[in-house]
Amino acid sequence: MALKDKWKDAGKGTGRAFKDLGKAIVKSVKKGVDSVDKDDNPQDPEKPEENLRERWGDVGRDFGNAGKSIGKAFAGTAKTVVDKVDDATEDKK
Repeated sequence: MALKDKWKDAGKGTGRAFKDLGKAIVKSVKKGVDSVDKDDNPQDPEKPEENLRERWGDVGRDFGNAGKSIGKAFAGTAKTVVDKVDDATEDKK
């Protein structure tokens, strides 16, 4: 995989992680508000339960994958820099 593609994957993974984080926060706040509303109006029918644990698990996995992609991209960049420095010093000998 080309270095450019590694950085592209890192960017996409980070974007996906933050998108899922935003969704998880919104769902958590909504669940809290619904809980307060339920306490105020006990006659309201029960709404289907959304599994917030699963949504937050997705956020954690996405950030883990994004971190891995960023690490691979940094490693590729470092290798490229080291190779260029080595080549430059060998040319001067």
